[in-house]
Amino acid sequence: MADEKCIADPQRDCLGLHKANFLEKQLSEYREQAQEARYQAIMDKLTELSVRLNEALATIAALKEKPAKRWESIVDKAIWAVLAAVIAFVLGRMGL
Repeated sequence: MADEKCIADPQRDCLGLHKANFLEKQLSEYREQAQEARYQAIMDKLTELSVRLNEALATIAALKEKPAKRWESIVDKAIWAVLAAVIAFVLGRMGL
């Protein structure tokens, strides 16, 4: 193969080619591992953000329901007050 011959002396084999190929392969593996590590870190952050977002949405939903529950409680008490006044009026008319 022509690629395995030394550039300075084409009659001789290139001694550094094997080492260069080994280093190239090692560098490629290192880059692949680094990319996988970055990808995993990003996915971990994404999962964490997703959990926090779900917690925040649950909290917001609970806070939205709170005023509605208060309003329902006020309306319920007002209905009971009106009903008690009507019963008191009827009982007062009956002489009790």
